[in-house]
Amino acid sequence: MKKQDTLAMNTLVWHFSLQAMPGSALPVAGQRLHTIDNPVADGRGWGGSIYPLDALNYARLVYTGCHVAIRELSGTLRSNGIQYFASDCTMVTGYVDVRDVLVRFARYCALDALRVQASIMLRLLPSLTAHADRLASLTDDCDLRKASNAAHNAWTDVAHAANVVGYGGSESVQWAAVNASHAADAADAASDATNSQTDVIRNVVSAAEMASNTASIADSYARHDVPHYGYKCSSPTSDAQNKWLDTELRAALARKAK
Repeated sequence: MKKQDTLAMNTLVWHFSLQAMPGSALPVAGQRLHTIDNPVADGRGWGGSIYPLDALNYARLVYTGCHVAIRELSGTLRSNGIQYFASDCTMVTGYVDVRDVLVRFARYCALDALRVQASIMLRLLPSLTAHADRLASLTDDCDLRKASNAAHNAWTDVAHAANVVGYGGSESVQWAAVNASHAADAADAASDATNSQTDVIRNVVSAAEMASNTASIADSYARHDVPHYGYKCSSPTSDAQNKWLDTELRAALARKAK
């Protein structure tokens, strides 16, 4: 959607917010918020994103918190591609603290990068099969720091294979090394997300991005194409991430509503 497009429809969106300040309260389900005239993409108006991963990415940019709600935007709507801004807004749900869901999501992303995507690339090199097996066998509750170290060790041995064993600058070695590095970064970000003293949103989005990168590398190598890095809502991996987030966030909202 082009920037500043106006839509003549009501739109359900995800929105993340900071916890309410003392003496104030976050909007509740059914509450209609005051009209903001002349909304503008990138800042003015009631905001939200159709996809939860878009909402998370925007939350990282504007430093919001882990409270999520579903809003219905109406009136004049404009979009910058990942975020809508509207003149009118009604709260479909109240806000729920979903920090625990986001931490689990970061782990989900990191384990996909480690167990699936990184191991696929490592298996291209016979000498690195043991590393691939080690990453593929990681358990759901594994220590993410140790998992990151395992991916870093794989990266070190990929470099060794390139310089000593004779693979040289072959494309498979290059991408296996990059993939192992991204998988390690995803695990580090997911581990950092568990620390209450860190920026949870930033680390969660970083884990999702690194996981998406590993999938892009593996897929592009198989198709002899150039990988596309970064956050991409249209990629198969990001579609799966959105589905996971949508399901778990809705479940959290439903539990709060009971």
